[in-house]
Formats: sequence, C-alpha cells, structure tokens
Amino acid sequence: MRATLARSLTLLALTLMLPTVVLARNPGASLVTPGAGFPFGPNDPSLTTPHLVLPWNVYGAVLRNIVIPAQPVIIPLAAAPGTTGESRMIEIPAYIMTETTLGFLVPARYVPEPLADGTYRWGIAPPQFFRK
Repeated sequence: MRATLARSLTLLALTLMLPTVVLARNPGASLVTPGAGFPFGPNDPSLTTPHLVLPWNVYGAVLRNIVIPAQPVIIPLAAAPGTTGESRMIEIPAYIMTETTLGFLVPARYVPEPLADGTYRWGIAPPQFFRK
C-alpha cells in the first residue's frame, strides 16, 4: 500500500515538473505557440468562423485576400473669395479586401471627408460587404 502511494506521488511530481524541465532547457520557449494550430486556442478559426451551412454564415468561406494599393486623389483646397482655387494631391492608404464565396468584404479604412467650409479631413469609412 505504501509502495503504491509512494509510486503514485513520484509519478505525479514528475508529471508536474516536466513542463518546468522543458522550459528550463530553452528559456525562450513556451508551451503553446499562438497561431501554431493549437486547437481551441484564441486564434483557432473554427471558433470564430461559422460553418458554411449555418444560417448565420453571411460572408461565406474566405477565398483570397486582395491588396488594394494606395490611391492618389486630387482634392480642391478652400479658396478665399476672388482668388483661384488650388488643389492638392493626397494619398489614400492601402488596405486589404477579402474575397469570400458569397462576396467581397471591405474593412474599415481611411478616406477624405469633405466638410461644410470646403476643407477636407480624414474620416473612417465603415466596413462593407458586397455580394457577388
């Protein structure tokens, strides 16, 4: 009885010490690498993406990501009365659009917004989904 208890306690102690020994050999290592396919982790897509046949899957499966490059745009500057208006070239930042089986998912992005006095400011366009 005592030998079985001692053997069980020894096995438990060795089991609990195993991660400590592994990490002591490589101090930069961790037991779980994020994004390395660890099932049911915070980066597991099966937890955040519904199955294709479920009714709340409104976007479909991801096919590819499309990089939309930066776009130069010429905007007019506000001019004083009696003067000619000048224009200025700005660059809208690049963004990544996602093509799915049901359409295109465009993320929130920066766009120039016109104000009432003829000037512009940077605003954020809401994310949009365009069906195929």
